[in-house]
Amino acid sequence: MKTLARRLALFAALLLVCHTASARETEGFVTDLNLGLNLTRGNSETSTLNLGAQTKRVQASHEFSAEVKYGYGRSTQRPNDGEKRTETTRDVVEGETQYNYLFSENTYALLVFSALKDEIANVDYRLIGGPGIGHYLIRNEIRLLSVEIGVSYLMENQDGVKEDYITGRLAQDFEWNLRENAAVWQNLEYLPELEDFENYLLEVEIGARAKLNGNLSLRIVLQNRYDNTPAPGKKHNDLTFLAGIGYRL
Repeated sequence: MKTLARRLALFAALLLVCHTASARETEGFVTDLNLGLNLTRGNSETSTLNLGAQTKRVQASHEFSAEVKYGYGRSTQRPNDGEKRTETTRDVVEGETQYNYLFSENTYALLVFSALKDEIANVDYRLIGGPGIGHYLIRNEIRLLSVEIGVSYLMENQDGVKEDYITGRLAQDFEWNLRENAAVWQNLEYLPELEDFENYLLEVEIGARAKLNGNLSLRIVLQNRYDNTPAPGKKHNDLTFLAGIGYRL
């Protein structure tokens, strides 16, 4: 029941984000919905669901973006005794929002906040937020390349252990519109604890999308989240490959 409640709560949040953005479309918001679903049936049964929503607004000196993602997977097997055994293989909710204020043509001050809950990695919650400075190395209609540096405050509950500390933040974003109907992107974020550089988080994402018809597009995304101090018994690395469709409002 708790898992179902989380799914319904996230779906409601996605609808709220999309409704708000579409209602203000004339003010410059661009909103995308993403859906991926994988199923197998036979000797084993697996199912994976991925939902996402992104919205972005760009003005002369103000930029705002927000994203929320949810992934859920489970696997059911039937050993020789015939009894079903079902386990959850993925249950993660994450969101991020960022505001940029450009005080020159390519340089901006920023404020970023992110939240993560990952049942499989035993992360009950991880909240990260703070200010920084960014600069566009390339900024035109075809390519965007930016780098950012700042500090953040991190609070988390991992495997029942609560911690909070200050981290540095280094980030890089790249987007290349290959043509009108296709694009690729890549982003990276590195968060080391300032008092212990052996304790750090590293996230990388690489993706591509191609327009299918109208507002529909095909998306493939490779995500990698690395935690140098994971919960006991858990691996450092979480690698995810996602394929699905997107819809632009």
